[in-house]
Amino acid sequence: MRRALTLPALAFIGASISLTAQAPRGAAYAAVGAELTQYEIDSDGGTLTNRRAVTLPANVQEAALHPSRRYLYVGWSSTGASYGDLGGAPDGQPRHGVTAFCIDAALGALVAHGRPIRSARARFT
Repeated sequence: MRRALTLPALAFIGASISLTAQAPRGAAYAAVGAELTQYEIDSDGGTLTNRRAVTLPANVQEAALHPSRRYLYVGWSSTGASYGDLGGAPDGQPRHGVTAFCIDAALGALVAHGRPIRSARARFT
């Protein structure tokens, strides 16, 4: 008999951002639920180090890196399978939006750039 294993959704947001000129280091971002975590990549040492995390208003859905590589836009929503049959946040009201972050060029850290933009709809056009 086979058992089904349900794991939380993991969104890996690859962003090859050079952190220092001396060493081949970069930053990568991954999300589980509403938590978006920054990792430092050390390609010489072959390591991935957890650095810091930010929490969004709801589960991370998608992210886009600005062509300048200085901003990360993260879409989030409280609807979907991870919230159960209600399809809404714990208070029962669906929430959707986008949060913009500045990317610290030296550390790769995410710093909120303004307030989150909320939407009444799950799709942005």
